[in-house]
Amino acid sequence: MEVCKNNASGQYFIHIRETGAGEALLVTPNAQIKSLKISLFADLEEHAETHLLEGRMVTAGQIRRFHEYNENRSADVSEDLDHYFDQLSPYEQGLFIKKLEKIVEKSQIKNGFQHFDPPVSGLEDFDLGLAYCDDPAPPPPGSSIEPALFVNISVFQISPERDLGIIYYCRYRTFLSDGLRRDGTGSSSNDRAATLSSILQRLPMDVALLAEGRLSSSQAAPISV
Repeated sequence: MEVCKNNASGQYFIHIRETGAGEALLVTPNAQIKSLKISLFADLEEHAETHLLEGRMVTAGQIRRFHEYNENRSADVSEDLDHYFDQLSPYEQGLFIKKLEKIVEKSQIKNGFQHFDPPVSGLEDFDLGLAYCDDPAPPPPGSSIEPALFVNISVFQISPERDLGIIYYCRYRTFLSDGLRRDGTGSSSNDRAATLSSILQRLPMDVALLAEGRLSSSQAAPISV
């Protein structure tokens, strides 16, 4: 998600798109959509929604308004697409449908995941997504420690195109500096960074094993990091 800081107030506005004449359509801190002069703002920054909320850079209301706007725009685009499709010959319609199917197939694994950009070193041929889950789970059988921070990595091979699925990781309470979180605030940024660092060290090997069908992980039995 792209945001920009107002030079005068220091508040962040969510960037939607350029509107021309040196202006851009933005979601203001009070969740209104306005076209404002670009010169009033610092350079665009791109961050994940979770980062923006955790850092209190934007509000949940701003993000909700941003998605509402895009949903409404999607409806308009859908109508235009219907009109365009009707103008195609049967053969062209078939080619168009096949192209859309490929786009949908590749984008499905992006739902709910923050994607790595730039790609992870050594894994440039894979589209990787990241999702955190803080919900505590019961201790594994025979274990006295309890899972505290789950991290799910989605893996899509670019060439040849293959959705390889999700690798499930977990860092246990014992290894978290802030312990087990039960108050709904989510894990700390330090714990997330430390956990992700451990995952990245082993991720190339795990992705290779996953591609070969030799990696076993699930929500019920995640890989401990």
